[in-house]
Formats: sequence, structure tokens, C-alpha cells
Amino acid sequence: MLRRQRSRIEACKYKILLVGEQLRFQMHVQHVIEERRFHFRNYKACFVGRDAVDWLILNRHAHTREEAMMCMGLLQDQEVIHHVCDDHSFKDEHLFYRFRRDDETYLQNKDLRAFFKGQHLFDRLFASRAVLRDFHAPGVVYRDSFMGRELIDWMLQSGLSFTRDVAIKDCRELLENDVIKHVTDDYHFRDDDLIYQFSMDFHQPYLLSDILSFRRTSSSSSSLGYTRSSVEMTTLRRRSTPGEIESAADDSSSDSSRNSLPMSNPSPLESVDDMSSRLHSGSFSTDSLQPKSVLLRHVTVQELEDPDTPYMKHTVKMISDSVGYGFVIRGNSPAYVQTVDPNGPAAAAGIKVRQFIHSVNGKNVLRMDHKSVGKLIQQKMGTVCLVVMTHKRDAAAHTR
Repeated sequence: MLRRQRSRIEACKYKILLVGEQLRFQMHVQHVIEERRFHFRNYKACFVGRDAVDWLILNRHAHTREEAMMCMGLLQDQEVIHHVCDDHSFKDEHLFYRFRRDDETYLQNKDLRAFFKGQHLFDRLFASRAVLRDFHAPGVVYRDSFMGRELIDWMLQSGLSFTRDVAIKDCRELLENDVIKHVTDDYHFRDDDLIYQFSMDFHQPYLLSDILSFRRTSSSSSSLGYTRSSVEMTTLRRRSTPGEIESAADDSSSDSSRNSLPMSNPSPLESVDDMSSRLHSGSFSTDSLQPKSVLLRHVTVQELEDPDTPYMKHTVKMISDSVGYGFVIRGNSPAYVQTVDPNGPAAAAGIKVRQFIHSVNGKNVLRMDHKSVGKLIQQKMGTVCLVVMTHKRDAAAHTR
């Protein structure tokens, strides 16, 4: 569920960028964007806030001036547009604004660079139809997809890249930024016969007001994610003193065992004293102590160490509070993050569920069980440096 929620959030973000690019094209065609002069200075490729609002309502991109201002404000928040001197938020006034694509200031933004590079590649591929085609697998058809090797060949032949290494690097960056993806999300980009596709349809037409529904979808997804975390915290949080490690064995397998690093806040449904009492009295069921693993599938150490792994390394430094770090790890070789207290130090530092623990204070722990990893983390209570590994589909949360 969390994977789908994150995917929806990323899809909404790129849809907003697509709406902005479609709007920019229309405003150029209808001469809403043009060179203007103010105080003896020329401003190329800009538009007037008030005139833009008039045009948006006339062309049914918005129903009211308030809705138009809200939508243009969202485009500004996503750095699609900006005031020509970066002095004003979007206003329904005689102020000059510009699309960052028109003055190339988008190059400062990683998300925008990846989006526009992907859009350009998408347009060229659909125009040529030399690489894109449907691939059939048992029970599924992958529409408008392409082989990695064939895409690299085409990029060289069409002049989009001058060397094979550069083309591969560009494609890997597009995948890491969720512009393209492996059809089953199991592989990073490779120069071979693996099949990939674009994560969105760049030719889907939108109105500016559509971004309000994108925003609502994104907010709903985020809320669902926090709800699930709260439920899991209720069953996992226990009283513990700094430096103490508590764990419980699962009846099914050692992988389901967990090492509970002390959480920083009491349960929202009952006090830690009540929960501790219930634990010692045996009134907790096995199911409540052992929630289902958050992993989407089993991952081996060999997969994580593969040079072409889709898992990316990320360094996290944490400072514990008076209770602990505030997250739970499970699994053996490798250990992974099962739950994170949203109000604890781990969450503040960027720890997320489904991250694999690669190293603790410089020591590789991929082949250790969760108890050993937990002991290393607790050896120096106060500060710890972790290297965690995150699948590329989740990595955007740590880099943006």
C-alpha cells in the first residue's frame, strides 16, 4: 500500500509539471507570452499576472479568478513559473512572470531537468516509432515499451547522445527520477534486452484546474500512510531504557523476528506502562506483536551488492532522544526497517520503512541478523551513522 501511495504522489508531481508545460505552449501560441518593457528594461518571454488570469478564464482553464490564482500559485510552488525578479508570489496584478523553461532557470532544479529531458525523449520516440512497441508476457501486455539496448542504439543514431556511456548514464538518471521504469520495477536501467516504459503519458491533455485534483490525491495518499504507521506503532511500542534491546521471536521464521529500538513517544491508545504490564502478563497476542512484514518481496544480500541493483545508498545521521531512536528493524541478512515512529529521531533524520541497513558507523552489516545490527546501533547511544539502501522507486523521498 505504501508503495502505491508513493507512486501516486510522484505521478501527481509530474502531472503538475506536464500541465505547466502544456500551458506554456498554449500561451506562446496565443501570444500571452511575449517580450515586455518596464522602466527602460526589456523582459523576454514573460506574461502579465492579470492578463494571464483573464486568459485562463476565457479558455476555461479556471472557473474563477480565485481558482486561477490558486492554480498558478501551485505552479510557482513547483518552480514551473516565477516572478521575473523573484520578488512576488503569483498575483492578479500588473506583474511580470515567466516560465522557468523559457529562461532556462529550470536547470537548477533536479526534478525539472529530469522531467524535461524525459519529455523530449518521449516526443522523439513517439515521432519516430522506431523503438516503442507492445511486449506480450503471460497474462499482461506492456504498451509502448522499449528494450534498454535498442533505446541506447537509437539515442546514438539520432544524435541525442554521442557515446554509449553517456546515453546509459542519462537513462539511469531518468529511471532514478521515476521518468522511466522497468516494467516490473525489479531492475535498474541496463544496456540489454530488459523491457522499460515511461512512467506517464506526456501526450495526455490537461486543463490547469486539473492540478487541484492532483493535489487532493497526493494529500490523501500522505494521510493514509500516516494512518497505517500509527496503527503499527500501537502494537510495537514498549517501555525501554536507553541502551536496552528488546525483541520477540516469531513462530514462523527467523526473518520475522524483530529488534525493537526504543520509541520516543508513548502509544496514542494506551500508556507505555499499560503496554509493558500487558506484555509481562502475556495478554498480547502473537499477531499483535508480530505485524506482517512491510517488504514487498524477499531481497537477498547478493541483489543489494549487485552493481546494477535498483537499491540506492543513503547516509543518515541520527541523534537519540531520552528514550531512543524511534524505529524498529527486522530480518536477518539483510536487516530492514519495519516501522518508524513519525515523531521520533529516526523519522526526523529520514529513516523510512523498507530500507535495508547496509552499515552502522562504517561497519558493513548486510550479512548480520537484526539483533546484531541492533546491538551495534545501541553501542554508542546518542549518535549513530547509518548507510541505508532504498529502492529507486522510494529514493525520491530522500533526495527532494
